[in-house]
Amino acid sequence: ELDLNRFNASATGAENTFLPRLSYQVDNNEAVTVEQKESVTNDRYSKPKYAGTTPSGRSVFKISAANPGSARVTFVVSNEASRQPAAVRYSLFVQVYGPLRIKTRSLVLAPGAVYQLVTSGGAPDAMQGEITFTSDNPNVVSILPTSSSHFREQGKIAALTPGRARITARRAGSWSEVDIVDVTVRNVDGIQIRSPTNTMYVGKELPLHITGSQGESPFMFFSVPHFSAEWSVSDPDVFELVNNNLDGVTAAIVAKKEGSGVVTVVVTFAYSRSAYSSSTISTFTANLPIQVISPFQVYGRDSGIAQIVSCNTLLLPVLSNYTLYSTSPPTSFRILDSYQDGAVSSASRERFLTIDSFSGSVRTDSNSGVAFVLATPHTANQRPKIVQIEVKPTRFFELSTSNLKTKHIKTIVPISSDLLLTPIFKDEYCNEFAIGPSYHKFDYELDSHETVSLSHERIANSDSLSLVIRGLKPGNSLLRLYNPKDPRNEDFIELSVSDVISPSLAAIHLGGVVHFGIDFPFLTSPTSLFYSSNTGSSSSSSSNQVSNDLWRSSNESVIKVHPRSGHATATG
Repeated sequence: ELDLNRFNASATGAENTFLPRLSYQVDNNEAVTVEQKESVTNDRYSKPKYAGTTPSGRSVFKISAANPGSARVTFVVSNEASRQPAAVRYSLFVQVYGPLRIKTRSLVLAPGAVYQLVTSGGAPDAMQGEITFTSDNPNVVSILPTSSSHFREQGKIAALTPGRARITARRAGSWSEVDIVDVTVRNVDGIQIRSPTNTMYVGKELPLHITGSQGESPFMFFSVPHFSAEWSVSDPDVFELVNNNLDGVTAAIVAKKEGSGVVTVVVTFAYSRSAYSSSTISTFTANLPIQVISPFQVYGRDSGIAQIVSCNTLLLPVLSNYTLYSTSPPTSFRILDSYQDGAVSSASRERFLTIDSFSGSVRTDSNSGVAFVLATPHTANQRPKIVQIEVKPTRFFELSTSNLKTKHIKTIVPISSDLLLTPIFKDEYCNEFAIGPSYHKFDYELDSHETVSLSHERIANSDSLSLVIRGLKPGNSLLRLYNPKDPRNEDFIELSVSDVISPSLAAIHLGGVVHFGIDFPFLTSPTSLFYSSNTGSSSSSSSNQVSNDLWRSSNESVIKVHPRSGHATATG
């Protein structure tokens, strides 16, 4: 509410010398909206009128929160009579925040399991109070004590005995910032192998993970004492396991040739009917049949070319943008009206795919289909190429480290170093899409936030996001990445944080020597490394130019290290 009466006092000597007019500006209309509630003319000043005032000379506005963010609302009082620039400005800073929410909406745990609940939303840091967690049934689910109020130690719960409990998160000093999640503690009565599909093409990779008999998340038993899982395949000639650690809740297989086989996992852990009873070793087995087929190879003939040219296949998601390039620019592109007997009509193709003839920019619509694009170089001695483009929705995604050719299921994250995980989208046959869909949104879930921290990083020249994982302290953690609109579209990856470079802390005398080593189980060559640290460093590039130096010192006047062996000498 703003009072404009005082501005009339400036009218000394002449009536209505200063007749104020009120307006407002908002620098972020997505965060807040402003509505003028009263616009009654002030009868004391008949001409010109106050804009939007009550008979008492007051103007009332309603500011509504629309979306999380911040906005500055500026009210401007100007001299309407002389139409001079604004004389007085009032600024109001508005902070909009989402409601406090526990990210996990429902949870099933086995007795003995530990899980950390995490909240999102709520007031910004400057206005936050400590979040407290309480259980309405501590005999079923208890809240573990913390040594500090730091969020990385808050929200840890322990499943004790079968039953249900309601966990409440509340912001200290606030009656409105509260959220509730229901936790079910259930005995494990069996397991399943979860797979996005049972059919694979030769050479493709398929991620797998274990769930409960009723589809419960791997979080149900991942932290149960003495948990282990042994994976195996019935015919390694058809497909083989590729993960470096075969005792976790996740695995992956790669198809080698046509055929069929079975993936088997045997899970063992110290199982007890409750946290207060003695535990016994329990074993559960699950099988998953897999069929491997060969992809259909397409060849065609362009009407103007005497030779047969092969089709390169490109898989794109619906509602996406992609650009075709060539090694001999400039190149012209066009969609073929016909391509042997199986091509669809040009009119039907245009409903799901268009291409710019000069730039090679491809845009897909919301429909699926297959089209053939002819790329013609302007060089006379080079033959045109035909590209088959298939457009369809994505089926699932798999987390992958961009520096490794295959996904190492138990991924080692060095302390104080970063690891980049990228979602790779695939179809029902495990074929990789060239890009990810721009409309796909991600969220993540961790069973513990003490060992790693996570942040998002946008991939250059793309709408896709990667997940940056930083190692905080030694330990293991299970990461789940999922689509909030389709929670079953998910992938899990086990993270192990440790000191990769040994010794991690070295103290030597002047002239002394130390030999640095790398504790990396699946390291086969220096080009496999993708981490960096203060003690030594290594890198790999996406190009073919890879440095031959494995080690380097930040200050050779103090420590000089051999670039290949890691043998270091204290020089000063």
